[in-house]
Parts: sequence; structure tokens; C-alpha cells
Amino acid sequence: MAWARVSGPGDSDAVCDAIAAAIAEEYLRRDSGALLDIHVTGGHGALFVTGNVSSTADFDVSSIIRRELGKIDPTLQAEPFITLEPMPEPRAFGGAEPWTAMSAASSASELLLPDTQGFAIACVRALEQKRQQDPDWYWLTSDYAIAVTDEKDKRRVQANVIHSDGVTADEVRVRFAALLSNISSQKVLDVEVLCQQGVHSLMRRVGASRNHRAYSYARMPNVLQGCGRELSHPTNLGQWYARAIARELLKSQQLESVAIELDWYPHESKPRAVRAIDQAGRDLATLVDLDRCDLARPPTGWDDPSLLLKSEQFTYTVDEVLPWER
Repeated sequence: MAWARVSGPGDSDAVCDAIAAAIAEEYLRRDSGALLDIHVTGGHGALFVTGNVSSTADFDVSSIIRRELGKIDPTLQAEPFITLEPMPEPRAFGGAEPWTAMSAASSASELLLPDTQGFAIACVRALEQKRQQDPDWYWLTSDYAIAVTDEKDKRRVQANVIHSDGVTADEVRVRFAALLSNISSQKVLDVEVLCQQGVHSLMRRVGASRNHRAYSYARMPNVLQGCGRELSHPTNLGQWYARAIARELLKSQQLESVAIELDWYPHESKPRAVRAIDQAGRDLATLVDLDRCDLARPPTGWDDPSLLLKSEQFTYTVDEVLPWER
């Protein structure tokens, strides 16, 4: 059984992720050599931004927070409390604990993601278009989640929604079912909508950045693992390597799907082990060159958005994006 879950941008954890990423992006915009470890938690009207920073940049972090909240949902409000300390010492590769980068690719989705995950992302995109552009969907908040489960020939879709007043629960269910049923699917859809009227999630429950809240059946996180850190941080670059290898194997071996795990030991720049399997469970580890996954020597221009969509052998469409590009 395959499954995936993707939340809307107003999920309390997703809001904290977005704020941490926005602060990190502002630091890197002003100082490309910045080293960052920023963590955001909060809820019930308060946000706490903590962490360590090594950077020459100086700006009003609270203004970035307010701007990001407004972009996500104009109704979002939270008082920020900020404590960012100097980074005590240069950071070694990967930190002091073993860690794993995971990814997957599938030919069943236009995004080259597992089909259930690709479908969940398509649902979120359709809902965001309605929320931001269609006045008749004024009641839809950014706080929702889409869970997709495949069972033989049937695809079960469960939507959990917080909506404002002015619309009944039955109307919400009808509109959701109609919208999601129009999204292309190779299986028969069974749509269930669980909805409640109320305030935004960040106003009623606590969230945290890098709180890995959503995974696919391949154990692939659908959010950037290193949000709040510089782009070249091991948790970001390692994830890029895993995703790039998965996509490359999918194309070069003409596979239906592939899952990748890269294991790093503490303070080492190259992974010690790789696990790679295809849809039939075949071991593809011998096809992966671990020397290409050196954190100390990333590919030239790997963080250029135009290069992220290509490899030496294959050309990808603009929709085939890596986790932090969504």
C-alpha cells in the first residue's frame, strides 16, 4: 500500500519552516558565506526564533517574519521573540551524529515523485490556486492537509480542512470533492473531507521548523530537511545528492521507481553507505558512485536554479523540482 501526506502552507509546522527558510534566505542574500542554524517554534500568538549565526549581515529579523506571515495568510498574526547568538566554532561536516539523506523518484508522476506524493502535491497546488485567485473560495484558509492512499485500483484521498465562517461543512465537502476529482488520476478516487470552522492552526496549536511532519511511503520527507540553514549545509546538499541520484537512476536504467538512502558518519564529507532499490526490490547500490556525493566538493553551480533542473545526461522540465524549490 502506497501513501503520502502533504500539508498546506498554513499548517503550524509549515509556517515555522517557511519563516526559518525566509530568515536564512535573507542572511544569504546579504552574505553568501553565512553559516546558519535557525530554529522557529511557537503558536497561540507567539513565535520564538532561536539559533546560531555566523554572518556579517545585519537586518531586522522581525520584519522578515511579518512579511512571511503576510505572504502565507494575511490573517496570521504572531509576536516574535528573537534570540540569535554567534556560532561558537566552525561546523564540521554532518555534525556529531550519523545521519541519512533519503529520496525517491517515480516515472508515474510528472514530478518524477512517487505517484501518491505527486498527486497530493497536485491537490495542494489546485487548492492554493483557488485560495489565492478565486473570490468564491474566500472561506478556505491555508491550514489544510491532503493524505493519499492507494489500495489496488482505488485511490483514497482525505482532506483535513479549517475554514472560516460563511460556508457550511456540506458546502466545503462538495467543493473539495469536485475540485480534487478533476485532478488526473490513474485510479478511481474516493474523496473524504473532514472540515471544521475555526481559527488558523498557528493560533491554536504549536508548530516547529524541521519537525518532519510529512512523509511518503518511501520515507521521503516532502519538506526541506535543512530549512533555517545555509543551502550548502550537509542536510540540504545531502538531500540534493539523494534526489539527483534517484532521478538519474530512474532515467538511465529505465525504471518505474527507485528509492535512495545515503548514510554519512560524523564529521565525514563522503557517505559511508548507500541503499538503492527499484520497484521490484532489486539492489542498485553498485550503480551509485559515492565519490560524487562529496559534501566538501559540491558540483559547480549546484545551487543555481537553472542547473538544478539538469544533469549531464538528462534534461528535466521546470516542474521537476527538488524539495526546497517548491
